[in-house]
Amino acid sequence: MKSVPHFTTFQKASRKLLAAEPVQRLLDETVSRMMERRKHSQLAAVDSTGLESTVASPYFVRRRSRQETPGKKAVDHRYPQLVIVCKTFNQFIIAFQTLRGPKTDVDELKSLLAQTRARIGIKVLVADVGHDSESNHEFATQVISAQAVIPAKHGRPTDKPPRSKYQRLMPTRFDEPTYRQRAQVGTTHSMSKRRQGRHFRGRPTGHQRENCDSWFSRIT
Repeated sequence: MKSVPHFTTFQKASRKLLAAEPVQRLLDETVSRMMERRKHSQLAAVDSTGLESTVASPYFVRRRSRQETPGKKAVDHRYPQLVIVCKTFNQFIIAFQTLRGPKTDVDELKSLLAQTRARIGIKVLVADVGHDSESNHEFATQVISAQAVIPAKHGRPTDKPPRSKYQRLMPTRFDEPTYRQRAQVGTTHSMSKRRQGRHFRGRPTGHQRENCDSWFSRIT
């Protein structure tokens, strides 16, 4: 390098290098090397987690809120959100997606399963009630050829069995010991936050997604 580049060169390059598509290709290669000749995983779990958009501690935010507006709960209106699919055996991440939270998980499961299917096959998928919908059950069973263990409890509490085909099977075929393995994806989120931190400096949506992709690439 004969001369020092302009200070914006690295900033502009990072937008391309740390975008979602290059990180997805990086994860493709990581999964391929990790799995080698194996084409399927016995059990995988999916879950989302919220990340911080400020470096202030949650304790400080809550205490300041109580002093300024007594009796009112402090709420983060917008924040980065990360959804992952990982193997429960070794917490190896198979697929991911970055979002702008708060957002329901039910709409993101199909795209995550499509990512997973492009890399490896899974036999059993475990997810919490936030991912429960008839279309998600059907997609996991018919398209991914996986057994979905998702509690059919989304919506208002009721004693009546669900009317739809796959959700109706859950109360009778729900595998409780397998569902408990969902805690492994929470452990994966916790370890990632401890290693990489949980806050981003970006405020606009685009900057937060870039920071989230960069954050995830360091884990990969």
